[in-house]
Amino acid sequence: MAARHPKLTRKEVRANDRALENQRQVERMEAVDNRPERRLMRDYVDSRWTLLEMMWGVLLVLLATSLLGGQFPLLVVIVTYVVWVVLVACIINFMMSWRGFTRELRERYPGVSSKGLMIPMVSRMAVFRALRQPKPVVKRGEEY
Repeated sequence: MAARHPKLTRKEVRANDRALENQRQVERMEAVDNRPERRLMRDYVDSRWTLLEMMWGVLLVLLATSLLGGQFPLLVVIVTYVVWVVLVACIINFMMSWRGFTRELRERYPGVSSKGLMIPMVSRMAVFRALRQPKPVVKRGEEY
């Protein structure tokens, strides 16, 4: 290590190597994120309301309600069924969005595979809009 940087201490060499590796990782991530199919997926998700995004608020309210369940056992049963209904509705919402996205992908970029885009799409749909990375560039309801 010291031969590469004769005037630097070992600590400085490690810090420089770490900074270079971080820069390389950022460049690799940007190269992947800037592919047209990834951009289309982000814009497709960002232009719509999704149940997955709202699921966190609903589940938080249901959790708070279930904490009162010691006094109302029927309430716990109802909350449990509502949680399952919300989860099934989110899965159906994702499946419909995935079908729409793959159709859009085939129309815009024939021959491009949707392989490797399902998990990033679920992840983007489940994150609050303000916390999404990269930031949304398309407003809800807007054409992309």
